[in-house]
Amino acid sequence: MTDPVHIRHLEAEIASWPLWSEAGFRRCFVRLEQTPTRALGKSTQALSEDLLQWLRPRSRGTSLEVLRRLQDHVWFSTAEKSLDRPGHNASLEDYVGSFTSRLLTASGGKFFIRDGPLASVVPSAPRGSENIEDRIAAWRWLSLALPQDLLLASFCCVTETSSAPACDHVSLGAEHLDRFFCEDGIAQTHLHLGAALSFGVLWTHLMSRISTDEVQPGPLHCAAGTPFGGEQEFLGWLVTAGVARLCLASFLRQLQEPNFARYMPRLAGRTEEPREFLSVVSALLRGNAPVPFVSARSQLRRLAGPAPARLPASLPEIREADPLYKWKLGGRSLHLPHVTQPGCLPETLLLFEAMRWLRQVRMERQRVEATGGRWTSRGEDLFERVFWQYVRIRNRTYRHLVQEPGTAGLDWFSTHFRRIGSLRKGMEQALMSAALHLEGKGPAPLSSLEVRTSPPSSWAEVRTLVRDIARDVDAPPECNPERGLVLHFVKLAERPGGKGMSYADPRSAGHACRFGQYFSDRLREAQAIETALQRHPELLVILRGLDVCSLELAIPSWVFIPLFQRLRAHSEQVSQKLAHLGHVPPFRFTLHAGEDFRRLVEGLRRIHEPLMFHMLGPGDRLGHAVALGLDPGRWAATTPITRQPLEERLDDLVWELHLYREQCIPVDSSRIEAVRGEVANLSRQIYENPIPADVLIEAWKQRHSPGVLKRLGYPHMGALSRRRIVAAAAQPQDWLLWRYLTDYDVYHRGQRTTEVQATDGEVQVLRRMQYFLRKHVAQRGMTVEANPSSNLLIGDIPFEAHPIFALQPLAGMQAAEGGPVPVSLGDDDPITFASCLPDEFSYLYYQLVRQGIGAQDAMNWLDQVRKNGLRARFTLPNYSRMPERRSRRPRSGRAPV
Repeated sequence: MTDPVHIRHLEAEIASWPLWSEAGFRRCFVRLEQTPTRALGKSTQALSEDLLQWLRPRSRGTSLEVLRRLQDHVWFSTAEKSLDRPGHNASLEDYVGSFTSRLLTASGGKFFIRDGPLASVVPSAPRGSENIEDRIAAWRWLSLALPQDLLLASFCCVTETSSAPACDHVSLGAEHLDRFFCEDGIAQTHLHLGAALSFGVLWTHLMSRISTDEVQPGPLHCAAGTPFGGEQEFLGWLVTAGVARLCLASFLRQLQEPNFARYMPRLAGRTEEPREFLSVVSALLRGNAPVPFVSARSQLRRLAGPAPARLPASLPEIREADPLYKWKLGGRSLHLPHVTQPGCLPETLLLFEAMRWLRQVRMERQRVEATGGRWTSRGEDLFERVFWQYVRIRNRTYRHLVQEPGTAGLDWFSTHFRRIGSLRKGMEQALMSAALHLEGKGPAPLSSLEVRTSPPSSWAEVRTLVRDIARDVDAPPECNPERGLVLHFVKLAERPGGKGMSYADPRSAGHACRFGQYFSDRLREAQAIETALQRHPELLVILRGLDVCSLELAIPSWVFIPLFQRLRAHSEQVSQKLAHLGHVPPFRFTLHAGEDFRRLVEGLRRIHEPLMFHMLGPGDRLGHAVALGLDPGRWAATTPITRQPLEERLDDLVWELHLYREQCIPVDSSRIEAVRGEVANLSRQIYENPIPADVLIEAWKQRHSPGVLKRLGYPHMGALSRRRIVAAAAQPQDWLLWRYLTDYDVYHRGQRTTEVQATDGEVQVLRRMQYFLRKHVAQRGMTVEANPSSNLLIGDIPFEAHPIFALQPLAGMQAAEGGPVPVSLGDDDPITFASCLPDEFSYLYYQLVRQGIGAQDAMNWLDQVRKNGLRARFTLPNYSRMPERRSRRPRSGRAPV
């Protein structure tokens, strides 16, 4: 039986299909049609067939009959209310408005999720029984399918007042939840700067800069498929969207020509090449192939005029660079109304005015025909087609950036994340401003904002990056949080330009060892950080720590230990130099661990290694760490058989033997003998001889020792003579480590996979391992950074089954073995997961209420999470706010900072 969350996901996908699909784009689709006998119109039937083909591999076994009925419900449940002739027909603007009006309400210039019983939005729920928790869940899935600004513009269009939207986002917090959030503020502890912006901001910047030679989207091709068939096609359609956007806006703002079909030739006549201009629009209406990029770009440049010479440094500058904000055509200035409204982008207003114009023309036509008059066309059919084709390009780009549900795994996430960079080129200096607007848009004051990005390899670039974070960017006046920058080393699977060669492959010129080139690249970044701090110690006020992120399974922890120890020691020296300022603590550390794993024991091992070998210490944090809270029994039931590389399986078993030897977990005699037997077998397969377990344990430990690695010549091990090799690897464990690092045959054999089955005995051991690790983490005062939306999409973990409830139990729940582990909340990558920090709190709150948890217990639990974030933050309270704003938000019981 399909669960309700799955139904909501399918419903959102079906609802969004006419608005973003390439099938709809190729057909220039503008109307959903169904005959009185419930047969679909010709174009609607073709769109339906494409939808069912697309849904089939995503529906997890749902039958075609169920999918068809669900499709009919979503597409035609409110078609009778359409402004068109009676029957099951709906224009797209009325169609979108039908489901947004059931989900949303507006009050005081803000948008909220509607409360109270209404006709069910979710087919599986009884009519009239739906509450706000159900609608919040429905909105979560819909926001992953379509951008919020389109939904809000549609909602405003179908309301009685038809007033323009005053903001671009929905506030998910109920009134009592808003007051709860406002008490003491929240801390953002896990945010990647490169994704800390809304889609509306990204699209506005892209439309402003895509016509220039200097700023173009870079390589857009990706392994998962590029929209519209290829890089050049996608790029061509993006430029075509820019042309269509200006055509629509120009028509809506002029008064002389009320007919869009007659206006377009006149607009073309104002360009130097009218025929080429019209060919761009014609290609959009056909939807099969765009005009070549160079030709379309020249037309866009003539319409929009030259882009500002200076790249934007803040969100207001991105808005002001938008041609819709102030656009000159034929010597005349054209302004969209309300563009100075705070919090609302011109793009949102364009969407609203276009849909409102279509509805007004349709209502006027209905009145004329009802009185027997003859309707004179205003070119609304052409306008409608151009507008919805533009919207589909925009929505297809949104779907390209937002991670699709069901594509779990960090490799899929990395694919989505890499797509952002090619579309936001030129707005690097404005990212901090965008992050402040995005994270500070909720009801709660943002007390602390940490952002993460990869370090440059030049110390001067490190200095510039830190100063960009610290400078006073244009942000909401009420948003002045403590600021901090955490630099993260990015785990990469393959060497750049290495033709698919893995960093783990020891056949590397100049290094001749595993991860030698990767370590050298990261060492240059570490040296750049050191030099920047040495020359400018005051950077430590903003530069607060280090992280390791991205493909968790690609690079092992031991590679980073020398880098972390080196930078920890250097930051302590810099901290001492700043003693005259007061207490400026040295670096603090976090890393993504236990998030992505083939087997649960592998995730637990990757959490313990950085703790055991002093990468992380008291007061540091763990990113995600879902392996700490996953129920082993449930994991074993869903993953009974796994294929794992031989060397990873061997490391898991060696780690388990180490825990037995150190008496960290109870010893089971039957289990330990089975483990020893498998260790002997695996070592024989990898090293061609059985290796004693004690030697394997010591070699594993020495792999994590920077001193031993240095003695062996790491990372330039190819330059050592045979005599030095023999001297350095005098002990059996040293020689085994040497072979592990340098022997290609050992590496090659270790990459072979073995089938591993989850057994009842292993499940018991996993529970003991979790108990030991949770106790270890809690005793060190470490905090786990939880990112529920990220885990929903990357780990396929629904909110109600999230491991954070095992780490920090709700009131009345049994405390987890090992004691509760502090949990803080983050949103990770807002544009990729279509979320922000205030939304993450709200989604969790309503999910808890939906599960039957009392409102007070839910708020108490979230309050503890909020406090954990404030206590675990790396930012400094006395130095990292903007000076001119410090007096605006005094803290209770303390003088203004």
